[in-house]
Amino acid sequence: MTFIDAADDDHTDDFWIKADLTPSLTYASFQNAVPVLRSISVANRRPETLTSLTVELASYPGFLRTKTWAIDRLEIGEELTLSNRRVDLDAAYLASLNEAERGTIRLTLRTETEIEPHRVCQRPFGLSYAAISGMSSIA
Repeated sequence: MTFIDAADDDHTDDFWIKADLTPSLTYASFQNAVPVLRSISVANRRPETLTSLTVELASYPGFLRTKTWAIDRLEIGEELTLSNRRVDLDAAYLASLNEAERGTIRLTLRTETEIEPHRVCQRPFGLSYAAISGMSSIA
């Protein structure tokens, strides 16, 4: 499993994101509906309740569609696991790859009052069409 955490391992920051992402993506991942995001949670360690939060997941290059979650309220000390983990892959982009390529998934957590992202975490990915599909070795 791969965990991304924007905070230190002891989770002493004000709030944080934790996610379990698949280690690599291919066109076969798209064909077999392999989930990109296995789990995602956010936690509030501030002494006050947080309201109007957003969590955004984006990629570079654009091998998946940007996804945004809205969180109305996160109580003091609460850890919230987000249930809607569906992230759409860009099949055309994955199919166009003819060699392994590196990509990055970026998770950003914003509060209503903070314009700049408070927490950002990134994870590099290996992307490939031919290398994993096995077809390049046959052709």
